Amino acid sequence: MFKPKRWEEYRDFFQMIILRYLVLWFSIVPLIASFLSSINGPVHLSIGNEEIILNFSLPFTWQLLWLSSFFFVLAFAIYKVRCPSFIIKYHNYGDYQKYRHSHRWLVWEASFLLKKNIGIKKFTERLSEKKYLKELENRNSTCSSTPIVAEEFTYFDYKFEDKSYRLQLPLHPTEFDKNKLVDIEIFYEIYGRYSESNCIARWLIKTLLFLSLVFFLATFLEHIYSGMKFVSLWLNSFPFIHNLFS
Repeated sequence: MFKPKRWEEYRDFFQMIILRYLVLWFSIVPLIASFLSSINGPVHLSIGNEEIILNFSLPFTWQLLWLSSFFFVLAFAIYKVRCPSFIIKYHNYGDYQKYRHSHRWLVWEASFLLKKNIGIKKFTERLSEKKYLKELENRNSTCSSTPIVAEEFTYFDYKFEDKSYRLQLPLHPTEFDKNKLVDIEIFYEIYGRYSESNCIARWLIKTLLFLSLVFFLATFLEHIYSGMKFVSLWLNSFPFIHNLFS
């Protein structure tokens, strides 16, 4: 309950079309409010022999809706800046497959993750448990600045807690099915580490979205209250309803 959402959950949330209207409101509500504030009192219109009186006003406090939109826009901006590109690009392994990468490409993706020092401890522990990492005997081995491309595989060496490790793919150069299983598991290990990254940014987004929701609900309730007053007046225009409640 108190944990911030993972990045892919925020990605799915911000893709909801209806929420994009809060971004629109952020821009147009002050314009509407400025227009209405420039109109002093009701507007009298003459149509033929009849005079129509128009009262221009919003059925809610526009400042509340603007604040709701403001906090949403801030949360969305932080998401766009801080959400890892890996999460935005690949929704799942099916999306990754559409790019038709070779088995070697995950070594490059893992190297990007490791060089940013994102989730390196958990990544190393999980892949070591699954026997997808090779611990090098020479602990003083030099870390690779980029993956090394060999004839049958690509590998990347890195250090963690005074130990040296090598991630090498494809793990089984001649066995397609085994390589696919390895690819899937390593993909989701990379995905998981990115998804849990930037905890402060995810907390900030959650806080801003909560504030946005609070102000939106206040506006929504105010809107309902204003609407119910007009509905009440309309219902009272019927004699039998008026007599029923009088």
